[in-house]
Amino acid sequence: MSKVQSFVERCLTGTALPDEIDDYIDTWHDTDIGKNISLHVFLGMDEHEYALWMRDPNAIYGIIKAHKNHRNVDDYVSDYYSMPLAARAESTKDTVQLTKWLKKLGKLE
Repeated sequence: MSKVQSFVERCLTGTALPDEIDDYIDTWHDTDIGKNISLHVFLGMDEHEYALWMRDPNAIYGIIKAHKNHRNVDDYVSDYYSMPLAARAESTKDTVQLTKWLKKLGKLE
């Protein structure tokens, strides 16, 4: 039996977008996968990351970035909350546009 890629792993490989997390959760609910694996593991999060995401769904962006950079998620979540409210994107499209704008301003690498 092959290993099912977690949601976070799929985001890191470009086969899923953060906005698609609800679809991945539906798959967990609608198939037998949920009988064999907890939701947070299926999503690719540890219990702390899952708790952060449950409190604020926008934390998914920090969680994915932390996995990508092999860093502690708290570093990225605190960065997110230190940003002005207007800069907190609500969707992948907004995130892409915001990232391009910040790079153009020299605020991001």
